[in-house]
Amino acid sequence: MIRLFVVCVVLLGSLSARAATIVYHPKFAQIFIVGKIVPGDFARFEQALKASRGDVTAVNVISLGGSVSEAIEIGHLIRKLSLGVNVPNLASYAPQARTLVCTEAASIASSPCTCVSACFLIYAGGVARSGNDIHIHRIRFDDNSYGNLAPVEAQAQYTQAMQMVHDYLKEMEIPDSIFEKMANMPSYTTEQLDWQVSNTLTWPPSFAEWLFARCGNPYQANSSCFTDQQFATAKKAVTAYISQH
Repeated sequence: MIRLFVVCVVLLGSLSARAATIVYHPKFAQIFIVGKIVPGDFARFEQALKASRGDVTAVNVISLGGSVSEAIEIGHLIRKLSLGVNVPNLASYAPQARTLVCTEAASIASSPCTCVSACFLIYAGGVARSGNDIHIHRIRFDDNSYGNLAPVEAQAQYTQAMQMVHDYLKEMEIPDSIFEKMANMPSYTTEQLDWQVSNTLTWPPSFAEWLFARCGNPYQANSSCFTDQQFATAKKAVTAYISQH
């Protein structure tokens, strides 16, 4: 239903940006999504999963935004497969990490090294999230279709679309306070998430508590247990998904 309804809804940094390049990077055992999110990207993401042959643990997203429906569909699948999501760090926060991600992304496709708009929806799907160069704003519809509606019709469509985004973010265990920031930010500009806020999103609460149950207190347990558990779960889920598709 989401895919059909919001096909004309976008969260954008640039309408003129090129379509995303989505590839599996065997050196890092990660999938890269670099560029604008457009219709058909979910299918391309599935192809990248198949190319990994199950050996993928995380998804790197570098994007100015794009299609809400594709981003949500990709995010849902990422969560289903227990994959992590990485976006760029701010240079002032982790310069070496940013350089690594940005350099690899630039070797794949041309795109500003940041995470804006619909990119955040993909990021939200991760069971392990890293990076804090994240910018959000509310959705907007295609200018031609939305501008031609009567105001009362526009309100109805906008309310319904924003509710879909809200429902998705709640399912991904993103705090309502972040959705409220998004809803209050006009689509022609963005708000950068505070890095301290981003740091609280590292694990969705349900997944964090699952890890604690398996590994123990994070301040006392072997730190490798957390990544080992996430990687093993993702590998099993991705392998099963590939065999079924």
